[in-house]
Amino acid sequence: MAKKTKQERLSLAEKRNRQERRNKKSRKEREQEKRRKKQERDRRKQKNIPTTAQQSIPYIRMLQDGICQVTKTFFSKTIQFYDINYQLALNEDKTTIFENYCDFLNYFDSSISVQLSFINQQVDVAEFEKSIDIPDQNDDFNAIREEYRTMLKNQLSKEIMVW
Repeated sequence: MAKKTKQERLSLAEKRNRQERRNKKSRKEREQEKRRKKQERDRRKQKNIPTTAQQSIPYIRMLQDGICQVTKTFFSKTIQFYDINYQLALNEDKTTIFENYCDFLNYFDSSISVQLSFINQQVDVAEFEKSIDIPDQNDDFNAIREEYRTMLKNQLSKEIMVW
């Protein structure tokens, strides 16, 4: 075999250098591709971040009767009760309300988890007064309407004084 000249050796070295640069580029490209894929995964994960309260509440399904299936074995139901003015009720009514409440709580045995949340909202008194004002009509029941209006307004003034 003939010895390679200095020129041939340099060209071989240049070829190797070029090849190494190509490999380095491809390594850099591979690293960039990995970074791009990671960024894309992160972006997809961020899409699952809830942006509303409804999206942050995990549940399986909502049934038509208002029961919510939260997990395979856990269900939830929300019930809205309207104003019951316990403080202004008569003693017999208070006793009845309390007994019914106790019956309700005793309905659930120890294996059932029950959570009660009471949310009170303040009402604009002037707006509420308008809602209980029953206008007179041209009939024989105006006296009864007046008595009922007076009773409601008295109850309202008692409640305002309690608060």
